[in-house]
Amino acid sequence: MSLEVLEDEIASKANLVVRVYMNTTICCLCGEEEEITSHLFCTYKIVWFVWAKCYKWIGMTTMFHREPKKHFEGFRLIGVKESVNQIWGGVWIAVVGEL
Repeated sequence: MSLEVLEDEIASKANLVVRVYMNTTICCLCGEEEEITSHLFCTYKIVWFVWAKCYKWIGMTTMFHREPKKHFEGFRLIGVKESVNQIWGGVWIAVVGEL
């Protein structure tokens, strides 16, 4: 699932509209933005709240990226061993899997 998110290959309305007739690509959860991968996993207000809690949990302040690939890359900690960042990458994947 996380690879599909990073590569923008999930079955969002914006990705499905080219294969299936749909009246709209607006997100059915909020009705405010186009349902694209970045909205579903980064900018949707409830998802943003979850990510904010994750950042608070690890004591990290960062610029919040709107694109999943950049968001994943930004979830790395500076000045720690690579093995620690692999664990945080696993946390990111687990959160995306639950979202």
